[in-house]
Amino acid sequence: LSLQYKAISNNLMRNITAR
Repeated sequence: LSLQYKAISNNLMRNITAR
């Protein structure tokens, strides 16, 4: 679960940065 949460968090951060 921790790994999945980390992956989602990373994806979200990347999405925000891509903005």
